[in-house]
Amino acid sequence: MLKLTALRLTALIFAPLAVLHAAELRLPSIFSDHLVLQCDKAVPLWGWADAAEEIVVEFAGQSQRTTTSEDGKWMVKLEALEASADSRELVVKSLSRNRSLKVADVLVGEVWAGGGQSNMEFDLKAIASAAAEIEASTNPSLRQFHVLKNPSADAPVDDVQGYWTVARPGREGRRISSRRATTLPQASSVS
Repeated sequence: MLKLTALRLTALIFAPLAVLHAAELRLPSIFSDHLVLQCDKAVPLWGWADAAEEIVVEFAGQSQRTTTSEDGKWMVKLEALEASADSRELVVKSLSRNRSLKVADVLVGEVWAGGGQSNMEFDLKAIASAAAEIEASTNPSLRQFHVLKNPSADAPVDDVQGYWTVARPGREGRRISSRRATTLPQASSVS
């Protein structure tokens, strides 16, 4: 009887620690509010949770399921999506743990990568026509994902520190890369 009581007491003491050890259901920062998903191609989405968790990703009428691996990683692919400037919500659910994440204001369109050194970070306000160009940048379908600098990154990673911004008139801190981005809708069929 004493052994059974000690076992129950131990279970009561350590049970809350199991919850503390549970992995957070999370997405990389690129899958955050104001996200743009590539149109006309299958789109991979990934994240992390507890091992063997059943995950469902819902977006634009699609529902994709997977189970996390032993290290808690998961990935699904959304089928090709048509371009749309309609703001929608992306939902990631854990069926095993009854928890979810929501990503707001998601669009589907052309995704372009811009990279470089200081030239991509050059402040738009430093050029002669800056005031007019910044004031005229009223295309809420134009978004930029800003990756924060990480000088110690020397290999590919599953996540970066970064955030999405939406083009708005008068926005301070606009970069020269956004100037090129304003011409992209004219060069493609997405608007």
